[in-house]
Amino acid sequence: MIRTALLIALSFVLYSGAVFSERSIPYPGSRPDEITKQDTTDIQLLLNGKVWRNLYGNIKSDPYLFSASFAKGTITANGKTWHNRDVRYDIYNDELETTGARGIIVQLNKEMVSAFSMNYGNGIYRFVRLDRDSLNNIEGYVNALYQGAVSLYVRYSKKIQVLAVNHEYDIFEQSYKIFLMKDGKMYQVRNKRDVITLFGNYEAEIKNYIRSKKMRVTKSVPRSFIPLVEFCDKLGQ
Repeated sequence: MIRTALLIALSFVLYSGAVFSERSIPYPGSRPDEITKQDTTDIQLLLNGKVWRNLYGNIKSDPYLFSASFAKGTITANGKTWHNRDVRYDIYNDELETTGARGIIVQLNKEMVSAFSMNYGNGIYRFVRLDRDSLNNIEGYVNALYQGAVSLYVRYSKKIQVLAVNHEYDIFEQSYKIFLMKDGKMYQVRNKRDVITLFGNYEAEIKNYIRSKKMRVTKSVPRSFIPLVEFCDKLGQ
């Protein structure tokens, strides 16, 4: 009996020592409790939002860009960037979501988030948050395709089509608009003619460039605007 008690006590001591040793692995240049506190503070800073709730369970499809599944990406908030985060973008409400402890989904505080990216398919989609001002009536997240003296953005959105499925179910319908920001003002562009009009002083040069490159610019492929906008951005420099 005594021998059994001693073995149990020894096992407890060894187990406690192992746990202590595992938790006490030093971090380079810092104490473990300092690093833990710093990491916790950083995560709390990022997750400053509200717990997500599914409000659209009765609607066919979902309010998200690309997929309701989370993608990997980055989030920049309050000047700090978090990498390899789970992200998904609710384009119906224009809200960014990520995951927190124990799988809780958090809708982030938009006022804190300045940019984010998400990996989807073979591409990386980069978004920045725009603030409404006296010249522009657009605010929220936009996909930044090109940024220079002029910038090219895509604004994604969804709306609910009532009873659109067999006259029984509502469904989310996705759409987007393409914008070019020039001299601090946002202009919607639908085709290459809209872009040329914004750079009227260089119309001949732009048309020659389009012909020489056999360029096809179409709203159905927003990225097709990039080479044209980049060329226009360099005119007059």
